[in-house]
Amino acid sequence: MKQLSILIVTILFTISLKAQELDIATCRNMALKQNKQIAIAEAQTREAELAVKEAKSNFLPNISANALYLHNSEELEAATPDLPIAQGLTIPSMGIGIGLQNSFNASVSVTQPLYMGGKIISGTKMAEIGSEIYSINEARRKDEIIVECDQAYWNCIMATELAKVASKYKETLTKLLNDVTKAEKVGMKSKNDLLKVQVQLNQASLNEHRAYNGIKVAKMNLCRIIGVDINSNITLTEGIENYDTPEINNSYTFAEIPEIAILNKRIELQKESLKFTRSDYLPSAAATVGYGYTNALTLKGTTLFTKTLIPESERLLNGGSMSAIATLKIPIFHWGEGRNKVKQAKEQIKIAELELAHANDMINLNIQVALNRIDEASQLKTMCKSAITQADENLRVSTNHYKAGMEPLSDLLEAQTVWQKAYNDYICSCIEEQLAHLNYLKVTGQLWTKEY
Repeated sequence: MKQLSILIVTILFTISLKAQELDIATCRNMALKQNKQIAIAEAQTREAELAVKEAKSNFLPNISANALYLHNSEELEAATPDLPIAQGLTIPSMGIGIGLQNSFNASVSVTQPLYMGGKIISGTKMAEIGSEIYSINEARRKDEIIVECDQAYWNCIMATELAKVASKYKETLTKLLNDVTKAEKVGMKSKNDLLKVQVQLNQASLNEHRAYNGIKVAKMNLCRIIGVDINSNITLTEGIENYDTPEINNSYTFAEIPEIAILNKRIELQKESLKFTRSDYLPSAAATVGYGYTNALTLKGTTLFTKTLIPESERLLNGGSMSAIATLKIPIFHWGEGRNKVKQAKEQIKIAELELAHANDMINLNIQVALNRIDEASQLKTMCKSAITQADENLRVSTNHYKAGMEPLSDLLEAQTVWQKAYNDYICSCIEEQLAHLNYLKVTGQLWTKEY
């Protein structure tokens, strides 16, 4: 039983140590799902969609109901004086009591806007445009998260590849140290050569340690972005060995670039705002149909001549009725208020159009800068690849010459250093090329889509 428990614990521990393999698409999806700013942007988009529904409800009639109940414990009493109407003829005084106990009124009305100067239509369109702007903002925020995630992903790959080179360099120096140690023991190499290799190996060991620390930091940063524990054990599927040079995709239009799309929508919004402002100074009409029922008022008093008491009557108001009301409002004069507001709205349209023209110029500039960055990264990678071939050959020749006693140790150590730098430069050039293409896709709006 004890052995079984140990086996289970061992299996669980092994599973926990197993690295989680991640590709770049998986990392993107994880980053998008956990990011709080994306959640906020999605909530804002949903809020804007609800605002559109609210605006559309203004086309429909408003239905309302009202009810009133009144109870008064005391009657309202009044008496008229004797009124002479002719010689010897007088209208005697009268006593009147009005009762309000248990009086109530209930009504239902339906109001339908007939014409509001275009306010409802413009308000609805403004809400729809606002919803589209929020949707574009949400997509733009997703672009930013994807760029951040990709940069962290490729930085992890770069740190991993640089660590591999550092280990290979250390391994080469270790082998060289063993050879020099053996040669020094038999007097074929000097103590000075042995110390030079030892110093170089110590530095290589330190650089290797730094490189592996770099991997830890890079993976922790990636884990932070994708929303997992920063100490998670992850392995990335991409690498320099299966690196493919991205292709430039020119199938884009300016309208698809988020910054341009938002400015275009803003111009549309300002044009609808102009119509909305004008509607405040145009005629408006509405119709209301209602039905009400009233049950109220009792009356008692004395007769005109006999002064006998009139018994308490039935309810004076007891019944229902239909009503229909049509309203028409025509603005006449507001001391130039409407004209000035319309001018302000027109100026806002001009401002939005100027901002769009400025953004077009800046986007063109950014695209050219992005293309230059791709071109330079591609040339740099080609040069670094050629440098690797030369460094490999130089190290091979230098090693053979050193073994044959035709070259000093310093030249061999320099050749090894050049070899390490050539591989490091090539790795950095490959990552720079990937990030340059990523930047180009973002600048041209090709990362922008509503679903990832």
